[in-house]
Amino acid sequence: MKNYNDKIATYGVLIAVIAILVSLATPEIRTWIGFEKSEKETTNSNTEATQGTSQGKKPLPELPRKIELAKIEGCVFDSINNLLKGAKVSINLLKGEAHTDVNGFFEFSIPSNQPKGEYTITCSKVGYAPFSQTFFEIPKTDIKIYLKPKSQQE
Repeated sequence: MKNYNDKIATYGVLIAVIAILVSLATPEIRTWIGFEKSEKETTNSNTEATQGTSQGKKPLPELPRKIELAKIEGCVFDSINNLLKGAKVSINLLKGEAHTDVNGFFEFSIPSNQPKGEYTITCSKVGYAPFSQTFFEIPKTDIKIYLKPKSQQE
């Protein structure tokens, strides 16, 4: 009887480990092993659910769509083309700010469904004049920002 109880305990632990691994798996793996429907199957199910409303069935709730991210990135330079680290960069329509790394690089990730509007990018660093520029759409190329020392301000 002891052997039988040991086997049941072992199977219980094995099932618990499998459940943990499945919960940590990526959506692709969960689909592959059959715990989630693929995107194609989900689309077919949603179509069937919508068509089922005429037969008195409740439609399935709309699944949230994955939001893709766009990037705004660039570098900050001084007036003689040296990269500036630690400059503060912000964009008016986005929350938060970025600071340039040791290579003068900054990056923002924004939802691709961000409403269109005027994007004003500002940059500042102690000892330099502030910079500001407005864009009417998300730039497709890297942004280069040049800061002038305060003594060179006009």
